[in-house]
Formats: sequence, structure tokens, C-alpha cells
Amino acid sequence: MYRSIFTAFVFVSFFCHGASDINSLYVYDEPLEMPPYSDQWFIDGDLTDLKNLHIRRDGKSGDLSAPASIDCKTRKFTVTGNGLLYTSDPISSSEVSQQISDNVIEAVLQKICGAKST
Repeated sequence: MYRSIFTAFVFVSFFCHGASDINSLYVYDEPLEMPPYSDQWFIDGDLTDLKNLHIRRDGKSGDLSAPASIDCKTRKFTVTGNGLLYTSDPISSSEVSQQISDNVIEAVLQKICGAKST
């Protein structure tokens, strides 16, 4: 019985704490050359303090996820490490950067930095 109470406590604590620190924010719907297909881009992580951030793509081009940083003072978005393509294939940070268009970066900065300045 104590084990199940402890497990329930840990489970509730994890999700209550995680809900306040970890978020996912939809930032951009990128149209592809083959209408009506598109890729949806998200920023996941601690959006309050801009820590533990990941850029994420879902869509026709395939799932992509990589660590990232955002500096609102300089309005700079940076891929900070290697990522995963199709949820399991490693991809270098430079390859990730090549797959992120300027429109996506501008949308990320507008959503994150625009929201922080208001």
C-alpha cells in the first residue's frame, strides 16, 4: 500500500511541477511546395526562463527535434546540439540548422520574444 501511495505522490508531483516549467508552443505552419502539405513548428521547454528549449517539426517533411537557445535581447535563435530526425535518426546541429527556414526563425523570435516584451 505504501508503495502505491508513494508512486501516486511521485506521479502527481512530477506532472504538477512539469506543467509549470515545461511547455510546448506552436510557432509556425510552413507551407511546402506540394499543397496542401505543410510542416508545423513548435518550441518545447521552459518558455518562462528560456531553458531546456527544443525546436520541433511535425509534418510531411518528417519529425525533427533538436536543442536550441533563444536570446531575446539580440533576437538570436541558435541550434545548440545534434537532433533527431524521424524520432530516432541522429542529425548534426548544422544539418538541423539547414532545415530551419528564416521564416521559422522569425516566427520563433516573434512568438517568444514578442510575448516576453509585452
